[in-house]
Amino acid sequence: MEGTPSQLDLLSRFVCVGSEDGTYTVTTQKNKQQSHSKRKSTSTILFSAETEKPEVLSPFLASTEESLRALDKLRKVFKRKWYISKDPLLSSLARIVRSSVPSNEKNHENDAVRDQAYKLALQVCETSKDLFTFVNLDKFYGKPKVDGKCKVGWGRGLRTMITEFYESKPALKLAREVMHCKQALGFTHRDLIRQCHLHPSKKGRGRAEVMNYLVKDQQLVDSKMEMDEEAQAVMTFLQDVHQLKGNFGDNKDKVRVLVEKHGLTSQQVPPNCLQFKELYEGLLGHEPLNELVQHIPKMANLQMLNEDSPHVRRVTDRLTSADEAELQQLSPALVLKVEKKYSASKKKWKKNQDVVNALQRVYQDSLRATPKLLLGKKCLLALNFDPRHKDVRVDGFTELKVIHVCALVTEIMLRTTDSLQVVHLTDEVEAVPVTSLMNHRKVTETLNKAATKNKVLEAQRHYGLEGCMSWASGKRFDNILIVCEKKSKAPHGPSPVHTAIAEFRRNGNADTKIAIVGLADTAKMGMANDLNLLDVSGFDETVPVLLQKFFQGYSDD
Repeated sequence: MEGTPSQLDLLSRFVCVGSEDGTYTVTTQKNKQQSHSKRKSTSTILFSAETEKPEVLSPFLASTEESLRALDKLRKVFKRKWYISKDPLLSSLARIVRSSVPSNEKNHENDAVRDQAYKLALQVCETSKDLFTFVNLDKFYGKPKVDGKCKVGWGRGLRTMITEFYESKPALKLAREVMHCKQALGFTHRDLIRQCHLHPSKKGRGRAEVMNYLVKDQQLVDSKMEMDEEAQAVMTFLQDVHQLKGNFGDNKDKVRVLVEKHGLTSQQVPPNCLQFKELYEGLLGHEPLNELVQHIPKMANLQMLNEDSPHVRRVTDRLTSADEAELQQLSPALVLKVEKKYSASKKKWKKNQDVVNALQRVYQDSLRATPKLLLGKKCLLALNFDPRHKDVRVDGFTELKVIHVCALVTEIMLRTTDSLQVVHLTDEVEAVPVTSLMNHRKVTETLNKAATKNKVLEAQRHYGLEGCMSWASGKRFDNILIVCEKKSKAPHGPSPVHTAIAEFRRNGNADTKIAIVGLADTAKMGMANDLNLLDVSGFDETVPVLLQKFFQGYSDD
């Protein structure tokens, strides 16, 4: 993309990636703890308005027309699901509400900007967590008072939006939703309901029961009023979920019965139930495959996956008989992480080979279900890692080593595009003969072999990312993905990689998309005015999705 990018393009990148310069840093345990220490609750948000006040939105706040243009772009991003996290999108909407040029209209319904912003925010807030996030950001972007604190009122627009959130859903669906996230970022459902002065009894008996339960600090109200069928279903659901807070003693089978009866998820049950194997017995029949995979270490810790356990067959059957729709929703990165974690533990549980085999099979199945999103695109995958650093772990997915992720990304790219060249950067650009017919172990062995082919001194063997850009310059790739252990050996001063990329662009490659992933590195390589450059630090299950969206492009077509 030649020339200076438009403000709308910069806004799109911010909302899709979460930064103004095209950088994406994976949430690690360390920065989670740093984020938690600054918040009232332990809820984790990938994007933090407290640390990032995006200037990319500022040009759109000067007039009504510009604000409406920004809202049109945000609406398109949301509908086409270009984002990785909703937080930058919600942040942009909150800032538009609080910072756009004020209208003379006191009623927000007659203020086109605020009205559209709140309506879009309501669409984006599909869950309770989304709602708490937006309210928190709305307060953050409020105009500071004399003492420097953001003490702003709730306002009719925000109250109307919150009211719609609670009143637009069927009563039973609302009851199930609020159980997923009861509080976050210093807010509870009780806070929001009371601020909005809701009158739930006007919207049906079932909804009134949900609201009463939330307002009364999740204590059931003994109602003498006659209930219709919907209200009875809601009351039964609330009573049963409320029972899960109790002390079960020797009758923990009740947990399994209630979880199966209502198809509950692990997020809907009280924390005290997470220690019971009966919870996971109840989840086995209906929980999504992603969640089942994540629960395998916990089930193993509860001795549910021992060789003589009756649960092993149920788990392996779920993993090996998943249909295409389930597999497309399953993250191969997550499966690989869990398989490595389960296989590596020697103290907490005894490894069951049947479970390992099932995980390896569903991993391959999930790869085969990966859609070919880059057909007709000429792609380059360049890997840069030192095989001697075999124990270096990946930021974000510490269960995985660098070679594991390099193999995973190779397998994903082989199935995403029909024109892929894979190379390893040593003292030269070395082609790697991998195919989509290879399993994970074979791909790993092939990559290691290519990396150790030229055994020279470290000072000589580091071909470098800048060397890769020079090599690729005349080959006219549509997409270039560089996955490396470390991005740069020069932590201070101008990076030679930036210089190489600029030269690459000048040589007729302005539209080539370049993504650089540093698996054990936080050095930033982003360039604010290069929309076709993505810089990633660390790796987790969000990164493959981010890369696919980036290479596909955020086209309006």
